Amino acid sequence: MDDKPDFKIRGIMIDTCRHYMDISVIKKVMNSMMYNKMNTMHWHITDHESYPWELKSYPDLAHNTKY
Repeated sequence: MDDKPDFKIRGIMIDTCRHYMDISVIKKVMNSMMYNKMNTMHWHITDHESYPWELKSYPDLAHNTKY
């Protein structure tokens, strides 16, 4: 049986930065990706305009004004 994807990358994007999702919903999305043979998830978890995510290891990440 030859079961390979038509495309190298098959994925989904979830945007919890602009639309709140309960952690149980995110886990269901990730689990359903397996059944649909998806291999990439882009998680838009933070946004410069809404609520920046400040990390000590990357201090300029939350204050990037290059946009």
